[in-house]
Amino acid sequence: MKKSILTLLVLLPLFTLAQKKQKDTSKVKMPIINGVITYEKITDSLNRQKDELYEASIKWLANAFEDSKDVIRIKNKETGEIVGSGNFIYTEPGLLGSAQRMSFMIEIKAKDNKVRFRIYQLRYSILGSSGYKTASSPDSDYFPFDKEYIKYINEKEYPTFNKKLFVLIDQKIKAIMDNYSSGLKLLIKNDDF
Repeated sequence: MKKSILTLLVLLPLFTLAQKKQKDTSKVKMPIINGVITYEKITDSLNRQKDELYEASIKWLANAFEDSKDVIRIKNKETGEIVGSGNFIYTEPGLLGSAQRMSFMIEIKAKDNKVRFRIYQLRYSILGSSGYKTASSPDSDYFPFDKEYIKYINEKEYPTFNKKLFVLIDQKIKAIMDNYSSGLKLLIKNDDF
């Protein structure tokens, strides 16, 4: 009896190791519009006029990014449109992950009681070991992220590394979008002087 219990205790870990782990074959779903990664969020029921939402959006851009003069490219109060650019720095997942900068375009369209917020034209740049590369580095220093995503989607295998990278980027972009929605509502509430 003791021998069978001892044998069972020795063999049990081998049986659990022999079972194959189920691979996570799901892909990170990024929204694609006209072949380009485009995140879009519409916030409605704001009970504010277009001009108020437009001004609050400009304030949010100024607060969210270091230099709003570099961020805002086009603004048109009549149409309620703002086009700008933003960026964030992230560390590529993995043991030897490098620091990279993700650059993107932002489009805000304000109408009475609602706002549409878009992030698109994702481009990344690998930072040097010193971390020096400004947000206004030449376009030649940036690579289209859409191409990397298409390669990832078309792969027959599902490397964990790639999935971690796309999860990271997806989470960072969604956090910016959520920050805009909550920040806009807060600016509108606090703007009543």
